[in-house]
Amino acid sequence: MKVLWITLIVIAAVAGFLVGRASAPTASLTVSESSTDNAPVMASLPTSAPENTLTKPLAPVESTSTNMSAPPATSQPSPSSRADVDQDSSSPYSNEQIAEQQTYEDLRRVAQDNYPAAQQELDEWAELHKADLKSRMEATLGESNGFMFEEVLKDNAMLNEPLAQQPMEEDFAWREQAQVNIHDYIMMNSTDPSLEVLNITCMQKKCEVTLTGKDDRAGIILYMQMMQTQPFGITGGPAPTTLMNEDGTYWMYMLLTF
Repeated sequence: MKVLWITLIVIAAVAGFLVGRASAPTASLTVSESSTDNAPVMASLPTSAPENTLTKPLAPVESTSTNMSAPPATSQPSPSSRADVDQDSSSPYSNEQIAEQQTYEDLRRVAQDNYPAAQQELDEWAELHKADLKSRMEATLGESNGFMFEEVLKDNAMLNEPLAQQPMEEDFAWREQAQVNIHDYIMMNSTDPSLEVLNITCMQKKCEVTLTGKDDRAGIILYMQMMQTQPFGITGGPAPTTLMNEDGTYWMYMLLTF
């Protein structure tokens, strides 16, 4: 009986020991075993964690968002390109002048290809006629001839931009007939009894007329009448250049186009 009690006590002690081992000691062993067995894994975690962080570069992500919100640098014009644009846009008159010059050069090449002899004659005549016109104005206008000569040359396509529009043979016949027609028209339609035609010169569908008289209004009315009725093929022309002399007479230059 005593042995039975001792046996029961031993069994109870063993059972209690096993129960205690299954609760607290097992947990401590689990911690120690996990720390021992998994030590290499724990040692590798710090290495893998920084690697994962480096595989997500922050700078590229930020630069990508910045590029999405702002246009690329290549789309911005350089200072030199802006200056070029501003310079071109700030000088429309110069650009227009260049465009007109190019247009004249194009037309001149066409005229030279179509009527080479007529264009050569016209170029030579224009230079000689400028000198002849200036000499006649000096004799007629005196000290005012320099200023008036500059006024006459303004917008003067006949002298500054001569263009052949027909062969020389046709132009010979046309210029003689045009000069006669203009002279007769002026003398028949002028209301100024003292009007005098000083010169009429026609070349390649353009004519210049210089006249003098005592009633400048009559000369202006005559010019306006020719622009309105457009006799014998007149299509237009710039406004006439007029000078009033001290003695009450006037001098007038007309340019007519056909």
